[in-house]
Amino acid sequence: MARSQGQLSLWDWERFETEVPAGLDALHHVVNTADASTPDAVRRSLGRAAPVWRAVVGKSPDAEIASGLYLAAMAARYLVLAEGEGGEFIAPRADVFLSAWRDWSRTR
Repeated sequence: MARSQGQLSLWDWERFETEVPAGLDALHHVVNTADASTPDAVRRSLGRAAPVWRAVVGKSPDAEIASGLYLAAMAARYLVLAEGEGGEFIAPRADVFLSAWRDWSRTR
């Protein structure tokens, strides 16, 4: 639960998954409690989450790909939801996360 842009947001756990990389919840929390209206804003949020992420995973070489994994997972999730009933509400967010992932992947 968090306050963002003057509104209270509450996450539920119907999409709970096991065997995901440690720390992705920290990334998700930071992104969803900040501005996520543009690909650049999402990437800036992920940058601000880096200290939290590092506290969870330490100096693992895999830590460098966490942002990309997160962006890809969220884009895929939102794109699927955009195809369903009420999808027009999540479609803009799907586009933002897909664009953020594309931008991130070009820099690697």
